[in-house]
Amino acid sequence: MRLADGTLISCANDPGCASKSAFAGDAAYGRCPSKSLFVWGMRLVLLCDRKGVPVGYDLVGPATGQERQAVLDRAAAHPGTVLFCDGGFLGADYQRQMELLSVGLITPNRHKLGTRPASEVAKARVRLVIESVFANLKLQMRLERHLAKTTAGLAQRIAQRLLALTIGIYLNTLTGRPPRALAAYDGR
Repeated sequence: MRLADGTLISCANDPGCASKSAFAGDAAYGRCPSKSLFVWGMRLVLLCDRKGVPVGYDLVGPATGQERQAVLDRAAAHPGTVLFCDGGFLGADYQRQMELLSVGLITPNRHKLGTRPASEVAKARVRLVIESVFANLKLQMRLERHLAKTTAGLAQRIAQRLLALTIGIYLNTLTGRPPRALAAYDGR
């Protein structure tokens, strides 16, 4: 079983940064619906297992189509698995593409507000794993404030944090702790 999602990574906050920054060829404006704001940056697309261990990632532009293609490319390396995604991956054509790769795609079904079936609650619980991975990366590992000046620098910082997360999950598994319960570290 695998989980896939994407999150926006801000690359610059100043007006006019789109033309002056070293990210200019790669980054663009994208909307973050959870925060209801537009961000100039890139999208981190992550594929992880049930415990939250990253098994594949990509850094793409913020457009939704690029996220879908990146997940399709990452899923091709894991045939015979079940892939849980959010509502952004709904669609019969996308479902058929995944079936050609021998990947079972599970997305939330549309339902009326206030009438959420038990099966949808179970899907949401599984999806919380990747949401907690993004929360660990962005908040505890400070990916929100990465301070990278170039796309290569951002890719390096993302790889460092994914490695640290993987080691943390491994150590927690060895010691019998919950996998994503990383020890608090304040950087001092």
